[in-house]
Amino acid sequence: MIAVEKFIAVTSSNIDAIAFDEENSDLYVSFLNKKTGSSTLYKYANVTQEVFEELRDADSKGKFIHSRIKGRYEYNRVEIEE
Repeated sequence: MIAVEKFIAVTSSNIDAIAFDEENSDLYVSFLNKKTGSSTLYKYANVTQEVFEELRDADSKGKFIHSRIKGRYEYNRVEIEE
């Protein structure tokens, strides 16, 4: 699991924060649950630094993830330890 300090808060209606683990090439995305106000964390594997930077700089994070991440990278839900 990546350190909390690595997460970058983003302005988005669906995404709370993103992070990139350079050592493992993993992208972490914290999605907002509008109904509960909580977040769900997903890890996308084998994402390049370039793709992460494009996501970070994208005007619409949700559109970028939908068009460039989902369906292209393996992913799994990450349980957040409290």
